[in-house]
Amino acid sequence: MSSFYDVLLPAGVPTTLAKPAELTLRYSTGASASSLGVYWYNAAANTYVRQTDAGGVGLRIDGGNRTVTISVDHFSTYVLFDSGVAAISGNQFAGGGIEAFNFPNPFDLSVKTVTPIHGVPARAVRGTLIRFALPPEASGAGSLRIYAVTGRQVRGFDLGTLTGGKYYYQAWDGRNDGGNDAASGVYIGQVKVGEHSAFFKMALIK
Repeated sequence: MSSFYDVLLPAGVPTTLAKPAELTLRYSTGASASSLGVYWYNAAANTYVRQTDAGGVGLRIDGGNRTVTISVDHFSTYVLFDSGVAAISGNQFAGGGIEAFNFPNPFDLSVKTVTPIHGVPARAVRGTLIRFALPPEASGAGSLRIYAVTGRQVRGFDLGTLTGGKYYYQAWDGRNDGGNDAASGVYIGQVKVGEHSAFFKMALIK
């Protein structure tokens, strides 16, 4: 586990940096680094926009450490997308498997406002918000299970009937099935729809 920094700027404070800063993002095993792009979230347009290198150098790819580095000139939420388009929005998903992650991550049990994309309004959540996307062929009864690293189920959600080809959001307030706060540590989430499933890691820090 590395240090985690959450920078919050009061309303009215400029997000522009006095000089460019280097931003390094890590990508998953199996991703094609040559097709990755860095995007920043434009809250006003509810869209992720392709970020160009503020220093004019371009992306610096470290294949050994699976990282992408770019110079940026403003504070924002930055992500890596496997796409070459200029902006990403909308609520349709055409991937070949379930994609799932949570944000913020790591997270604590405070109430915070998170801003999803895909036309979903900002919402206040205790804990974290889980986003998952289903491929077009994955429709049916959905479930979300959260496990301790020992394999013991901590929390379970029945998500009802889900339609493939879309994005979904599910909050986890950090409580277990008994209604008590879960302990600090690493947890494994599993999203399952029919025969399709995906696992992802979450870190709870009190």
